[in-house]
Amino acid sequence: MTDVEFTKTLLKDIEVGSTQKKSNALVEKSKTKYDPSKMFLPTNRKKEKVLTNLKNLDDKQFYKGISVKEDHTHNERNIIREFSKQAQEENSTP
Repeated sequence: MTDVEFTKTLLKDIEVGSTQKKSNALVEKSKTKYDPSKMFLPTNRKKEKVLTNLKNLDDKQFYKGISVKEDHTHNERNIIREFSKQAQEENSTP
């Protein structure tokens, strides 16, 4: 199954319409492991719908072992890192 076919099947199974997908190939590492695939969702509302509807995959054996999680941009990761550092500094000072 190609990455495009997998993405379409995944979105259909979680009952969400189509979306844009980063054009990286789903490279087969072994018969059961694949490189990560990244989807770009046009709006935060669509992203929330995808993350909320992941419960629809619980009873489908096809998706066992597949992880879907929210990703942050490079800038968002830097902001989170800075806030964490500030919080640690504030909590460590008596």
